[in-house]
Amino acid sequence: MAINNIFKNFSSLFVSNVIINILSFLYTLLLARYLGVGGFGILSLAIALGGIFGIITDLGFSGLMTREVSRNKSLATEYLSNILCIRFVLAVLTFIIAIISLNLMDYSYQTKLVVYLITLSSIVSAIMSTYSSIFQSHEKMEYQAFGQTLNVVLIFIGILIAINLKFNVTIIALIYLLSSLIILFLNIIMSKIYLDVGINKINKKFWKPTIRAAIPFSLSLIFATVYFRVDVIILSLLQGEVSVGIYTASYNLLAALIFIPMIFTTTVLPLFSKLHIESQESLKTSYEKTFKYLLIIAIPIAIIATFYANNIILLIYGLDFKQSILSLQILIWTVPFIFATYLFRTLLISINKQNLLFKIILICLILNILFNLILIPFYGYLGSSVVNVLTEFIFFSICFRYISKYLHKVPLLIIFRILLSGIAMLILIYLLNSLNIFIALLGSIIAYIISLFYLRIFSKEELKTIIVTEINGE
Repeated sequence: MAINNIFKNFSSLFVSNVIINILSFLYTLLLARYLGVGGFGILSLAIALGGIFGIITDLGFSGLMTREVSRNKSLATEYLSNILCIRFVLAVLTFIIAIISLNLMDYSYQTKLVVYLITLSSIVSAIMSTYSSIFQSHEKMEYQAFGQTLNVVLIFIGILIAINLKFNVTIIALIYLLSSLIILFLNIIMSKIYLDVGINKINKKFWKPTIRAAIPFSLSLIFATVYFRVDVIILSLLQGEVSVGIYTASYNLLAALIFIPMIFTTTVLPLFSKLHIESQESLKTSYEKTFKYLLIIAIPIAIIATFYANNIILLIYGLDFKQSILSLQILIWTVPFIFATYLFRTLLISINKQNLLFKIILICLILNILFNLILIPFYGYLGSSVVNVLTEFIFFSICFRYISKYLHKVPLLIIFRILLSGIAMLILIYLLNSLNIFIALLGSIIAYIISLFYLRIFSKEELKTIIVTEINGE
């Protein structure tokens, strides 16, 4: 791929993701305030369940299709036609499983109806991803970015209208479905007009080897999706939708921060993959620096959110969600671990250790389920918050130990010095908080930065590189 194509595609997806994250965050806050704890809990549960049911329709074909069509563009029509057909069959199976599963659970009629609508939206999104794979494989990610952005814009506008007209949570779930259908129709048109890729005859002999080839992609998708959503489902079954609403209010704030390590890891994956072949020493250096920078960003986020959780929750969600304050104070300490584990995942994939990564995710998924089943009956959403921190710590520990043993060990002194700088920041927040929140924040951040330099977290070579980069505008 030419350099200008790489820049164009990266820029398209980057801008798209910024807009998507901002609008998603805004309409989530609006919904939380409008629906209240109970209604927001129903919608959050539906999104979690719909996401898991949607795996059945997706089944990992997107990654496989992107890889194969990228290598041979002439296969685009065959892959599009057959994978769409397979996914339509899986879509029917998905909805049947959803109906059976929900009728075995003790949910209200309204909750089931909302889950059905969100599940249909997830099914349509899985079918839509077939066209996203076509755009990716043809290096036309601007079409994918346009569709993804427009989808969020439509949902945002729909939610504003729904709130103004005082519609209930069922109509809001319908907005998600209608938006997905519009974007699917748009993707069909764009693929035909701009890429001249459409649907041709079905070849059933194509199905079996394709499904077999998609299994590794499916496992990765299943593990990751269930790992991030299973706590909400267990919480809903054992404690109800109100607890889900309280928990997801704080969890959504955490999820908004994941954008930071995603940008870092998206940027370093090609570099790590290249250095794994060309220079192991350079790979070790790049890994250590990235780990250090992510930890430097994560620690103050956790400290500030812990100290000002009360202000954050009440400002964003209002008094109805005051029980989310303690949950946020617990959950926010997953941030340092999540930032690091995003890096660990990227590194393991770049050195061809994805099978090890699958095993680690599976172990943490099993532990997550077990711990939630033990703690939720006694501590509710707080128990689930503690489990999140615990399983992310276990994930961090396993990956850190493996990478330290077989690739490179980040000096513990670096971690200790960053934590020490964080303590200096916390002390200053405490001392200045009685004056003014903004003065306390500004003073503590300055103290944190000064501590980083005083404790020599950055080497002279790093400082020179940063200064030269800023001067040259690179």
